[in-house]
Amino acid sequence: MTVINAKERPIILTAQEVNAVLAGDKTQHRLPVLTAKEIDEGFEWDFSAEGDSAVCIKEIDDERQEVLLKPCPFGEMGERLWVQEPSLIHCDWDWFYADNTLVECKEPFTPGDLHLPWDDEHQEYIGPIGAEHMPRWASRLLLEIIDIRIESVRDINAASAEAEGCFNFAGYEKLKPKPLSAFITYWMAKYGDDAWWDNPWVWVIEFKVISED
Repeated sequence: MTVINAKERPIILTAQEVNAVLAGDKTQHRLPVLTAKEIDEGFEWDFSAEGDSAVCIKEIDDERQEVLLKPCPFGEMGERLWVQEPSLIHCDWDWFYADNTLVECKEPFTPGDLHLPWDDEHQEYIGPIGAEHMPRWASRLLLEIIDIRIESVRDINAASAEAEGCFNFAGYEKLKPKPLSAFITYWMAKYGDDAWWDNPWVWVIEFKVISED
């Protein structure tokens, strides 16, 4: 379904994930429900939900629990996600995506506002920009959520692993015929070996790319 005047939220993707979306390989994305900090604090998912939030609990003692309600960071079905991605700035005007595609500058901006390093020798700004600093106008991908759910990461099947698009990532050439192996390898590279074997609960979104024209 498409929501009229749908809300938009940012979503951070790696350069390889962005390339997979652009190639049509990636139509699903997974994110752990709990952060590493919340896990260290003792929170666990309680196998339940309240409204649109996951219910997480921490055992304080035999009689007390602390409850943490975690809303889905992606929003709801029909809402939109504009993609933030790593990029690079050179001089006062040239801003590139990680694949060296020049960003179309739709609004005036000052590199100094992003606290980028200044190259004294060449008298220019030059350096990488973290994806979290990308403004809305610089985003080249707008996604619409078509499904959203919670599942444990190791419940992923072969079809969903293929929809994650990892099989075409650079360095994964030998895993192209095995999209599930490619996803497992990438998940552990991104979140650590324990993030697979501990089988955390994850938000799963399915999406489609939509035009902003």
